[in-house]
Amino acid sequence: MIICFRTRLEMKLSATMSRKSLLLLLCSRSHIKQGVSMYLDALNWIRTTYPYWNATKGSNHIWLFAHDEGACWAPEEIYNRSIMLSQWGRMSHAVPQDGGISMTTSSTSRWEYNYNKADDKDDPAMPEGFMKAIGSHPCYTPSKDLVLPAFKPPPLYHASPFVGGDSRRTRDILLLLRGDLGAHRGPDFSGGLRQTLAKLAKAGNWKARHGIWIGTERELEGDQSVLLSRSRYCLVVPRDGWSGLFEDAVLHGCIPVVVTGPSGSASGGIAAGGIAQPFSALVRLSSAMVKVTPDDLPALPRILRDVTLLEEEEMRANLGKIWHRMAWLSHPWVENHLTALVRDNLRKHPWVQEDLDSQRLQQQSAHQHMGRQSFFAAEAAAAAAAEADSSNSNSEVLVPPIID
Repeated sequence: MIICFRTRLEMKLSATMSRKSLLLLLCSRSHIKQGVSMYLDALNWIRTTYPYWNATKGSNHIWLFAHDEGACWAPEEIYNRSIMLSQWGRMSHAVPQDGGISMTTSSTSRWEYNYNKADDKDDPAMPEGFMKAIGSHPCYTPSKDLVLPAFKPPPLYHASPFVGGDSRRTRDILLLLRGDLGAHRGPDFSGGLRQTLAKLAKAGNWKARHGIWIGTERELEGDQSVLLSRSRYCLVVPRDGWSGLFEDAVLHGCIPVVVTGPSGSASGGIAAGGIAQPFSALVRLSSAMVKVTPDDLPALPRILRDVTLLEEEEMRANLGKIWHRMAWLSHPWVENHLTALVRDNLRKHPWVQEDLDSQRLQQQSAHQHMGRQSFFAAEAAAAAAAEADSSNSNSEVLVPPIID
């Protein structure tokens, strides 16, 4: 028998289950059923061990859902009462499913992770099935939940200009998407978005005509971090849920092109309602990315050409203000490795430090110039005010005293 529990917590929880429930759970092919059962057991343990859940009805409890589809399949009792942490900010609404249950539509191409399928009602712990336990709720609610960035260790963005990478490297790739394009996947993979992009790029010869690189790792050879650092824009599309492409783009100063929002096409279902990016509830990301809908994909070359150089520079400058929020820099391991990486990059690319010193001098000179201008402006304003006072006093009519 293959036991699917993979953590100590899950093993401890299994000890509290009846033998029949445990065997049914272990024999289930649905990983979602296993996950729902685990979270419900955890909830029951918390509820019976501590008084806090019952006292607050779960309102101040935080749950982590690191699954590809985040909290889409969180048990309703947990989702509606608590704060969800995940990497999947999909905001689609619930729709009717088989069996008369309304819930969000799973976006995975993997049967065992699809929470709309393989439901059964033979588990005493969930007599009405796991879909009933999941209930009707979105995957992410901006007013209470938080989308976390996927963890990217520093070596994955070693060529970034933000960490001492070659700052003089030319961004000669207009748009980049490198990875699994769904050629050997089911139609639900990425909601069909990656497959559509692959077909558009091939049919339109986008790489030769527009400098838009869309391909697999075998088709687009080279170091991923270097390719990202050479790209002006980077596509952000899902996989079987979250993909981490937004974090990759931001960490390299590559402007994210996020496919999100409503669409009239069937392939737009996964993006319908919007897909929130990491920390979007806390950080203003709209000034550092381009948003397109699935219906906009054929027009991507024109859309990007219409972005002015000034607009592009402003968006990239804004990326420089937020990239560290995607890097988990507060962790000592990350801080130590990133410090070593920056030191190594500056040793390889000494001109980076020279450019930084030059920029610092220019900023100091600009600040001094602005200071002088402010001083002269203040002096001019004071002189004008004094002149105005003098003028007003001279214009007054002096009435001589009346002598009887």
